[in-house]
Amino acid sequence: MFASGGVQPQPNPMPTSAEHKIRVNSGEYPARDGLLHTRVYSQKERTRRAALAWLGFWLLAALSIPIVVAHLILIPAFLIAGPVVAYRRLKMREAAEKATGFCPVHDGEFTMELEAGDTLPIWQPCPECHAPLHLVDALVDNTRSEKP
Repeated sequence: MFASGGVQPQPNPMPTSAEHKIRVNSGEYPARDGLLHTRVYSQKERTRRAALAWLGFWLLAALSIPIVVAHLILIPAFLIAGPVVAYRRLKMREAAEKATGFCPVHDGEFTMELEAGDTLPIWQPCPECHAPLHLVDALVDNTRSEKP
Protein backbone atom coordinates (compact mmCIF):
# COMPACT_ATOMS: atom_id res chain seq x y z
CA MET A 1 0.00 0.00 0.00
CA PHE A 2 1.07 3.53 -0.74
CA ALA A 3 0.54 6.67 1.31
CA SER A 4 -2.33 7.58 -1.00
CA GLY A 5 -4.03 4.34 -0.02
CA GLY A 6 -3.87 2.91 -3.54
CA VAL A 7 -2.31 -0.27 -4.81
CA GLN A 8 0.68 -0.15 -7.14
CA PRO A 9 -0.51 -0.92 -10.68
CA GLN A 10 1.00 -4.04 -12.20
CA PRO A 11 2.48 -3.85 -15.70
CA ASN A 12 0.50 -5.50 -18.46
CA PRO A 13 1.75 -9.12 -18.73
CA MET A 14 0.74 -9.32 -22.37
CA PRO A 15 3.22 -8.50 -25.15
CA THR A 16 2.73 -5.23 -26.96
CA SER A 17 2.14 -4.94 -30.69
CA ALA A 18 4.28 -3.00 -33.13
CA GLU A 19 4.15 -2.18 -36.82
CA HIS A 20 7.12 -1.70 -39.14
CA LYS A 21 7.07 -0.28 -42.65
CA ILE A 22 8.16 -2.74 -45.32
CA ARG A 23 8.54 -2.77 -49.10
CA VAL A 24 6.95 -5.51 -51.18
CA ASN A 25 8.88 -6.39 -54.36
CA SER A 26 8.20 -8.89 -57.11
CA GLY A 27 10.55 -8.95 -60.05
CA GLU A 28 9.93 -6.29 -62.71
CA TYR A 29 6.82 -4.87 -61.00
CA PRO A 30 7.21 -1.61 -59.05
CA ALA A 31 7.63 -2.07 -55.30
CA ARG A 32 4.68 -1.35 -53.02
CA ASP A 33 4.42 -0.36 -49.37
CA GLY A 34 3.29 -2.67 -46.61
CA LEU A 35 3.31 -3.23 -42.85
CA LEU A 36 4.88 -5.95 -40.74
CA HIS A 37 2.89 -6.59 -37.55
CA THR A 38 4.95 -7.96 -34.64
CA ARG A 39 4.66 -8.80 -30.95
CA VAL A 40 7.29 -7.14 -28.74
CA TYR A 41 8.31 -8.95 -25.55
CA SER A 42 9.79 -7.26 -22.46
CA GLN A 43 12.67 -8.87 -20.58
CA LYS A 44 10.24 -10.21 -17.97
CA GLU A 45 7.98 -11.75 -20.63
CA ARG A 46 10.95 -13.31 -22.43
CA THR A 47 12.22 -14.81 -19.18
CA ARG A 48 8.78 -16.20 -18.38
CA ARG A 49 8.38 -17.72 -21.84
CA ALA A 50 11.86 -19.27 -21.65
CA ALA A 51 11.24 -20.77 -18.20
CA LEU A 52 7.90 -22.23 -19.28
CA ALA A 53 9.45 -23.79 -22.38
CA TRP A 54 12.33 -25.28 -20.40
CA LEU A 55 10.02 -26.68 -17.72
CA GLY A 56 7.60 -27.99 -20.35
CA PHE A 57 10.28 -29.97 -22.16
CA TRP A 58 11.66 -31.37 -18.91
CA LEU A 59 8.13 -32.35 -17.87
CA LEU A 60 7.79 -34.20 -21.17
CA ALA A 61 11.11 -35.94 -20.41
CA ALA A 62 9.77 -37.04 -17.02
CA LEU A 63 6.52 -38.25 -18.57
CA SER A 64 8.51 -40.25 -21.14
CA ILE A 65 10.18 -42.42 -18.50
CA PRO A 66 7.42 -45.09 -18.46
CA ILE A 67 7.44 -45.46 -22.25
CA VAL A 68 9.70 -48.50 -22.43
CA VAL A 69 10.69 -48.51 -26.09
CA ALA A 70 10.92 -44.78 -26.77
CA HIS A 71 12.35 -43.42 -23.53
CA LEU A 72 15.96 -44.03 -24.59
CA ILE A 73 15.50 -41.42 -27.33
CA LEU A 74 12.76 -39.17 -25.93
CA ILE A 75 14.31 -38.39 -22.55
CA PRO A 76 17.68 -37.14 -23.88
CA ALA A 77 15.93 -35.28 -26.71
CA PHE A 78 13.59 -33.44 -24.33
CA LEU A 79 16.43 -32.74 -21.85
CA ILE A 80 18.48 -31.13 -24.64
CA ALA A 81 15.54 -29.36 -26.31
CA GLY A 82 14.52 -27.64 -23.05
CA PRO A 83 17.52 -25.32 -22.69
CA VAL A 84 17.88 -24.85 -26.46
CA VAL A 85 14.29 -23.67 -26.93
CA ALA A 86 14.48 -21.62 -23.73
CA TYR A 87 17.61 -19.83 -24.97
CA ARG A 88 15.95 -19.02 -28.32
CA ARG A 89 12.85 -17.65 -26.56
CA LEU A 90 14.99 -15.60 -24.19
CA LYS A 91 16.78 -13.94 -27.12
CA MET A 92 13.59 -13.34 -29.18
CA ARG A 93 12.69 -9.69 -28.54
CA GLU A 94 10.12 -9.52 -31.35
CA ALA A 95 7.97 -12.14 -33.03
CA ALA A 96 6.46 -11.67 -36.49
CA GLU A 97 2.68 -12.10 -36.71
CA LYS A 98 1.57 -11.03 -40.18
CA ALA A 99 2.38 -8.81 -43.11
CA THR A 100 -0.16 -6.62 -44.89
CA GLY A 101 0.18 -4.54 -48.00
CA PHE A 102 -0.51 -4.36 -51.72
CA CYS A 103 0.74 -7.03 -54.10
CA PRO A 104 2.70 -5.49 -56.99
CA VAL A 105 1.57 -8.27 -59.35
CA HIS A 106 -2.23 -8.33 -59.03
CA ASP A 107 -2.41 -4.83 -57.48
CA GLY A 108 -4.67 -5.97 -54.65
CA GLU A 109 -4.43 -5.92 -50.88
CA PHE A 110 -3.08 -9.00 -49.08
CA THR A 111 -2.62 -10.25 -45.54
CA MET A 112 -0.20 -13.11 -44.96
CA GLU A 113 0.40 -14.92 -41.71
CA LEU A 114 4.05 -15.31 -40.75
CA GLU A 115 5.90 -17.65 -38.42
CA ALA A 116 7.15 -16.12 -35.16
CA GLY A 117 10.78 -16.66 -36.14
CA ASP A 118 10.52 -15.13 -39.62
CA THR A 119 12.85 -12.18 -40.18
CA LEU A 120 13.21 -9.70 -43.02
CA PRO A 121 14.13 -9.99 -45.83
CA ILE A 122 11.94 -12.96 -46.69
CA TRP A 123 10.35 -14.46 -49.78
CA GLN A 124 6.70 -15.49 -49.42
CA PRO A 125 4.01 -16.30 -51.99
CA CYS A 126 1.14 -13.84 -52.29
CA PRO A 127 -1.92 -15.44 -50.64
CA GLU A 128 -4.15 -14.19 -53.48
CA CYS A 129 -2.22 -14.70 -56.75
CA HIS A 130 0.66 -16.91 -55.46
CA ALA A 131 3.30 -14.66 -57.04
CA PRO A 132 6.64 -14.66 -55.18
CA LEU A 133 6.87 -11.56 -52.99
CA HIS A 134 10.07 -10.25 -51.46
CA LEU A 135 9.35 -8.51 -48.16
CA VAL A 136 12.15 -6.17 -47.06
CA ASP A 137 12.56 -3.51 -44.39
CA ALA A 138 11.62 -0.09 -45.80
CA LEU A 139 14.56 1.55 -44.00
CA VAL A 140 17.13 -0.66 -45.72
CA ASP A 141 18.30 -0.10 -49.31
CA ASN A 142 16.10 -2.59 -51.13
CA THR A 143 16.78 -1.77 -54.75
CA ARG A 144 17.61 -5.43 -55.47
CA SER A 145 14.89 -8.02 -55.19
CA GLU A 146 16.59 -10.96 -56.88
CA LYS A 147 16.12 -14.43 -55.46
CA PRO A 148 19.29 -15.88 -53.93
